[in-house]
Amino acid sequence: MNNNKIIKVVLAAGLSKRYGFKNKILEKINGKTLIEIILDRLIQIDSNKNNIVVIGGYNYNSLKKTLNKYDVKLFYNKNYKNGLGSSVSFIFKKKNK
Repeated sequence: MNNNKIIKVVLAAGLSKRYGFKNKILEKINGKTLIEIILDRLIQIDSNKNNIVVIGGYNYNSLKKTLNKYDVKLFYNKNYKNGLGSSVSFIFKKKNK
């Protein structure tokens, strides 16, 4: 990733433990998943989809399938079970490469 850009990072790797047995990021509201609503809003702010990064983990394959129509960067955080901090750490490591 280019260090001169401001990027928008969507942390979507969590287990959704407090939400119950479903992944809240993939729940539908008025026909769209929460992640789609978030990405649509981010794209309205900045149409350059290269500036949007999604960090997935739990339910990664379902997330990837949902995001196929979006041209955003999607990364898999294999340490997602370690909590939010692992995704934040993950993106900082990617940014500095």
